[in-house]
Amino acid sequence: MSELMFKAKCDDGKIDFYAKDYVQQKLKIVDGQDVYVTIKKYQAKRSIKQNNWYYGVAIPMIQSFLLETQGERYSKEDVNQYHLNMVVKPVIEVKPIFNTPCTIYKIKRTSEMTTVEFMDFKDKIQMYWAQYDLLIPDPDQTEWI
Repeated sequence: MSELMFKAKCDDGKIDFYAKDYVQQKLKIVDGQDVYVTIKKYQAKRSIKQNNWYYGVAIPMIQSFLLETQGERYSKEDVNQYHLNMVVKPVIEVKPIFNTPCTIYKIKRTSEMTTVEFMDFKDKIQMYWAQYDLLIPDPDQTEWI
């Protein structure tokens, strides 16, 4: 069985589930069994709409731009990895492992970003590519001035 996770609100020391009927139905799977319960603060991840904009609009525009200007065809993952390295920028840490200094690159992937962090990422991508005269529209942009 996979992990069960439900959104709830903690109010006055009590847990109030948002979809009570759904939660009750799912909990029947573990009825009569010992379980672990983990509580952590809810943090909204980037939305499906943001993901669709990134992989369906921004990256394809960049791929086309790079093909036209560089003559190179890059995959969506290549472009995403480039953004993670050039826009998000990894935190580099040297950590001794078995008495050998090892370089560790910590980088936050777009799937781990909150909706607010992703909006900042979006803005940075648009500014980055604007310096190369590639204007990437906002997710809801339908007109050009």
